[in-house]
Amino acid sequence: MPTKTVPYRPSNGTDGMRFMAQWCDLCERDAEYRRTQHNSCPIAAAVMLYFADDPNYPPEWIVDKDDALDKTARCTAFEPEKPND
Repeated sequence: MPTKTVPYRPSNGTDGMRFMAQWCDLCERDAEYRRTQHNSCPIAAAVMLYFADDPNYPPEWIVDKDDALDKTARCTAFEPEKPND
């Protein structure tokens, strides 16, 4: 069982795309951006701007420190996308 979490920063573009496909592409917080290309999730946008050790890096993207692989990386702000009515 993990004892601590640390900021998750994708190791490369492919890793970031995989993470975003798993979380951001299914999240209500980024749904408007996917539909209109406007109003991106501020969490995803900030990840692109800051290093993981910067105080402005989003604390929502985390990974278990005890895990050798990033398979437990997750966004704690994830909200499943609401169905379109």
